[in-house]
Amino acid sequence: MALAKDVQYLTEFVDTLGNPILRENLDELQQTVMLMQAENSDEFYDVSTRNKKYGRVDALNGPALLEKYVFPSFRVFGRWKYVANLD
Repeated sequence: MALAKDVQYLTEFVDTLGNPILRENLDELQQTVMLMQAENSDEFYDVSTRNKKYGRVDALNGPALLEKYVFPSFRVFGRWKYVANLD
């Protein structure tokens, strides 16, 4: 994912500045990208796992992001259909 690579480069650059407050500000962005890359997005809905792995991701915005990213919509016969991940 190109976004993950960009976040990695940004984080590496901020680390060279030696300011921990700047680095701390990137935590939410890094955790959001990790959530988008997670193989099991259901772990966001488990409070203990969410607090450990995605503690900086907003509890209300996370599900909205997952809905858009993990459950993408597609167009069929001129109408939007929503795909559910029913594994």
